[in-house]
Formats: sequence, structure tokens, C-alpha cells
Amino acid sequence: MKTTLILALGLFYSLNVFPQDWAPIGAVWHYDEQFAFAGDIDYIKFESVKDTTVLGKLCKKITKRHRLYCYNRAEYEIMYSSNDTVYFYDLDFNGFQILYDFSAGIGDSWGILLKDVNDTSDIDSLQISVDSTDTTTINGNQLKRLFVTYSFVGEMFQNSYQGIIIQSVGDIAYMFNFPFNDGMVCDMNYSDGIRCYEDSVLGLYLFMPPTPCDAVAVGITEFPVSETITISPNPTNGVFNIHFVSSYKLEYVLVRDLLGRLVLVERLRSDGTVDMSHVSNGTYLVELFGSDSESLGRTKIVKI
Repeated sequence: MKTTLILALGLFYSLNVFPQDWAPIGAVWHYDEQFAFAGDIDYIKFESVKDTTVLGKLCKKITKRHRLYCYNRAEYEIMYSSNDTVYFYDLDFNGFQILYDFSAGIGDSWGILLKDVNDTSDIDSLQISVDSTDTTTINGNQLKRLFVTYSFVGEMFQNSYQGIIIQSVGDIAYMFNFPFNDGMVCDMNYSDGIRCYEDSVLGLYLFMPPTPCDAVAVGITEFPVSETITISPNPTNGVFNIHFVSSYKLEYVLVRDLLGRLVLVERLRSDGTVDMSHVSNGTYLVELFGSDSESLGRTKIVKI
């Protein structure tokens, strides 16, 4: 099924947020790397290493330590930003596409074209729609945050999932949070979220303290939630409660399946309930985040 690119709808964003070009030289991202059917933990590292010109655009070259093999991305990325929009070079189309649009407001969207891995003559599409926006603070800097829904449309497969994108940092799941190839299950490595971001202006920020940016472990599958935070009932029939002391400023919860696929991202309700009734029965990883986008821990929950 051939589709056309969904053009970005831009609105000028006038809140007092921190202005910065995307991927300044020396910027580094660390992502938590995990593996299907294994408990090993490693890390993926992206680093902006130099300026380069591609198709007349002054870009940044971003190298990688490890990459997600099921996401069909190259060993390095070419990217540039203009105003509040971040573009990436797509080898399949020999051109640039929009990765993030930080000028977008509620109801706005942009699109990414993807070649079908089974038939390269077919073009699939990924639409990113903004559900809500706010700001988050990183090292004293106010950064815009987008709560989005990714909608993938292919000839044989359609899927939607949610994400959170932070100005200067990108999607907190993975910089290129694209779907698995045409709906196929990936049994290789996957990103379990961003650990750290650092550049010369924002400084170093840890999203998963106390986990070091470059931590590597064998046989570990779960970081326990603090003893002052409890989740019940577990197992659950769909609705569970998060109980926590008032000193914790919990803001939202992410739920992933055991292959790392995001199935739910939800702002925490005032009564602490989370509803995953629409999710299939099985075992899931629940990760809790504070008001500064800092991970407070993750644990398993069983849906029955």
C-alpha cells in the first residue's frame, strides 16, 4: 500500500523554554540495552562527533556504540535542525525527513515514510500525533515535552504506541523510536529507555539513577521499585494502584512487554490508579517516572 508523507503542522511555541540546536558537537546519549529472552544488560551510546554537509545542509554526524538491529538503521546518523524541527537523513529515499517537531501543539502531527522491508516498492507510513505538551526541568533548564502517539500503517500490518519526546533529548525510549519491521517480533536487542544525556550546555543528566551511563550487567532483568512505592494488586485483572509516600513526585508510568515494546504510557492519576484492561494477559515491566523525567525504578506485573 502506497501512502504519501503526512506533512507536519507547525504552530509557533512561545513558552519560555530553553533554546538549543539539536545534537551540538560532543552531545552524548546512553540508552539501556536489553535482550529478548535474556537477562543481560548493556548500553547503546550515540555521540555527535562532527559537522558535515549533506545535500546542501550543514549537519551533525552521530556515531553509535551498538544499534538496534531490528530497527533497520545505519551505523551512524546524519541530522540537522532548523528552528524547532529536527531532520534525519534517510538513505532509502536519499533525502531528509522530520524526526521531531518541537513547535507542534496538541492535535498537530508529522509523518515519516518507511520502505516495506518485504517489498521495497511499497511505502509504509508512521504518523506522530501530539496528545499533550508540557515542560520538564533538566539541570535547571525548562525543556518542552511532547506526549505523542505513533501510528504505523503498512500493507499487512497496522499498530499504534505511545511515546514521550523531550526537547534537546529526543524520545526517551530511543532516538529513532520506529516500529519493528512490518509487525515482525524482534528477538534481538532492544532499548529499555534513555539512561543519560549530556552536552556542554545542559550538562550531564541521569534518567535512571543510580545506574551509571555505561553500566553492563549479566543476568539482571529487573530494577526494584523503592520500598516506599508499592504496586497492588499483583497479579491484576487490569487496574492496579500505585501507593507512594508524599515526598515522591510521581508523574507518569510506562508499561512494556517482555520484548521491550511500549504498550502504555500514562500520566499518574490523582488516585494512583493505572488501567491496563485493554492490554492482553501476560507479564509486563512497569517503570515509574518523577516530575523531572527521572526513572524511579521498574518492576514486573502480571495481567490475568
